[in-house]
Amino acid sequence: MIFDKLSIVGGFREPAYGSADGSSIRAAARMAAPAYEGDLVGYLRAGTALSPRLRLCLTC
Repeated sequence: MIFDKLSIVGGFREPAYGSADGSSIRAAARMAAPAYEGDLVGYLRAGTALSPRLRLCLTC
C-alpha cells in the first residue's frame, strides 16, 4: 500500500500518543525569535489570504 511508503512527521515523544524514539519537541522550540522576524511578519501581513467561497443552499 502507499501508506507503507509514507514517513511519520512530527512523531515527538512528549505527547501521550508520541513515539518513544521520536525527537523532543522541547529541544526543537526556540528560546528567541530569529533576527529576520520583523521582515517575515511584514511579508506575511502584506500578502493576501485566499479561502474557498462557501455556498449554503437551504432549499437544495
